[in-house]
Amino acid sequence: MKFSIITVSFNSEKTIEKTIQSVINQFGEFETEYIIIDGNSTDSTIKLISNYEEHITCVVSEPDDGIFDAMNKGIQKATGDWIGIINSDDWYAEGALNHVLEISKENDCEIIVGRVVKVDETQSYGKIVIVQPKFSTLIPNNHPATFVKREVYNRIGSFNLSYKIAGDLDFILRAQKENISIYRDKNIYTYMLSGGESSNSIQGVYESFRIANNYGNIIQAFKVLILKLSRIIRTKIITILLSKKKLTNYRKMWWMQDNDLISLK
Repeated sequence: MKFSIITVSFNSEKTIEKTIQSVINQFGEFETEYIIIDGNSTDSTIKLISNYEEHITCVVSEPDDGIFDAMNKGIQKATGDWIGIINSDDWYAEGALNHVLEISKENDCEIIVGRVVKVDETQSYGKIVIVQPKFSTLIPNNHPATFVKREVYNRIGSFNLSYKIAGDLDFILRAQKENISIYRDKNIYTYMLSGGESSNSIQGVYESFRIANNYGNIIQAFKVLILKLSRIIRTKIITILLSKKKLTNYRKMWWMQDNDLISLK
């Protein structure tokens, strides 16, 4: 079996090496092609990538129309049976691709989703994000831990570029609507740095509203709008009231209450 792993990047000099190493250190009875699509970075990202050129199948560095345009470019170049997309500030857990390999052998599925660990800024602890039994605009997918058969993209399309932030949400809901078989794995596939949750931006809320309306109804869409706006307001107030250190401690206490806190050191 062959995997196509796609990393999209832009000015990622601080994080991309960890991402690359997590990909090239996946070993098993499979073939891997590694595709990196860069948005014409102006820092040392490309230089860092060049240090691993023997492990990378294809590197493209050029301006793009956002993160999902870059992902679509990678999908077009992919030749593997399964495609995984991991951003340049995330990294795979050891053995992640082996989990996908074993599941694909034993199950007739076209999308496999594993668990994600949302990591704090100190990278000393994280919160496990499980895979929900059904996805919605309020229960999104663990996109960095998602593997899709290449033929699924050919059949239902790739990412809709009218969504700059929530294109991954639109895709998984489209797959769900088309009754694509989705396997939800309890194993951890990916570690993801917290703090980059753009879905909590105003544009992300608006896109979630549009998606909720497309895949549900206007009442559900307004419910999503109210809940997500209230979440943004709550986060802004907490950020203003607490120092960065107190905010980190507050997040740790919050994650501990959910019993999903794990130590990374």
